[in-house]
Amino acid sequence: MAHLYYMSLPNVGRWDKAIKDAGAQFRPFLDYLYTAKRAAMTRRPTLSWRVAAPAEARRFEERLRRRHEEQRRRAEGGQRRRDRHAPGPLPKGIWVVLGAPPWRPEEPEDTFEAFFDSRAEVHDRPPGPKDRGSPVLEFDREGLAILLDALPQVIDPASEVEPVEPGKPVFEGPLLFIKPNTYTLDCQLRALNNLDSRPAPRLGPLVGLAVADARWGAVEQVDIDEDQWVFLDKPERDGTDEQREFVCRALGTPDYAILEGPPGSGKTTAICELIAQLALTGKRVMLVASTHVAVDNVLERMLERQESLPDKLVLPVRIGDEDNVASEAVKPWVYRRLQQTWRDEIQDFLENPKSGTTIGTSARATLAAGPDDREGEGPSPPPAPRQRQPSVWDDHRDSPAPGDPGGAPDTV
Repeated sequence: MAHLYYMSLPNVGRWDKAIKDAGAQFRPFLDYLYTAKRAAMTRRPTLSWRVAAPAEARRFEERLRRRHEEQRRRAEGGQRRRDRHAPGPLPKGIWVVLGAPPWRPEEPEDTFEAFFDSRAEVHDRPPGPKDRGSPVLEFDREGLAILLDALPQVIDPASEVEPVEPGKPVFEGPLLFIKPNTYTLDCQLRALNNLDSRPAPRLGPLVGLAVADARWGAVEQVDIDEDQWVFLDKPERDGTDEQREFVCRALGTPDYAILEGPPGSGKTTAICELIAQLALTGKRVMLVASTHVAVDNVLERMLERQESLPDKLVLPVRIGDEDNVASEAVKPWVYRRLQQTWRDEIQDFLENPKSGTTIGTSARATLAAGPDDREGEGPSPPPAPRQRQPSVWDDHRDSPAPGDPGGAPDTV
């Protein structure tokens, strides 16, 4: 079936040669990802544990309380309704302190980080593929501790759950396990397999990077009026001309545009301008980066700029886990919180619109009044029953059909 996909790809040359070139280029990356996944599956994050001493537990609770108080103060001081959501009540549970397993005293930091995750489920036995564990309610990085809803069980050497092979550690005593997280590797494998075996026509430029006879389209000339610039609206600033040139080239390219520069040279501003210009033409943009912070920096700049504009430039959706979002300004736009955020945005607009027409002001007042309190009229009455309107058929109901005795003669 792969040949059918390659036959529909534009600008990659002969499909039979393209499929061989692409396979040769993609194979090393696929082999690497499969090897990485096998290695991850064979190495479960494992740590020892002990119950926190009373003094330690009090320190963990105090630090947790201070974090919640800081979040609460920040929420109370939020200017927008979306920033004023206070954290929930403090969770209750048992603090356990994590440590390196007996067979590996120099445990890497990444293993501990795997346990400091609100999505993590810990197991007190080596988990199977479908086993459910205990959720991590909270964690304390400084004290290497996690908060669990129940005390884990200690593995009895007499009830060893897995056969011991030579050279393998013996799982006994107080141990905690986490299932290997291969989600990112699975996503990369799925994407690369689709690119190799089932490339859609829109992925032609990506396949073109791997084939020898690829043809590349010309860059179109794109001009932007002076009053249409959003982030690069001050031409007197140094570097603005170069940034504008990149934006125009990126808008006119059919495939790739590369921007390179040292820190502080204005790359983020140019990227924000490119996103704004694409949004103004009704296009959707997917922003990806090698780190979460890089994505949040761009999104935070976009949100800050459009606060001073009469209309919203973008309707952002931050894909990813909220724990990986460092910016408090971006967290309301995480996909999981999006419904609540837009409810808050609408309420803010109803209460304090930046501008509007007379009709819009009246409509906002009607919405704010609620369905049962509009101008004191009470609930709307039910609609009247529908009545059939007279039609042409009513005027000729009693007329005989053509061809019937006594009716009008048939016509030819």
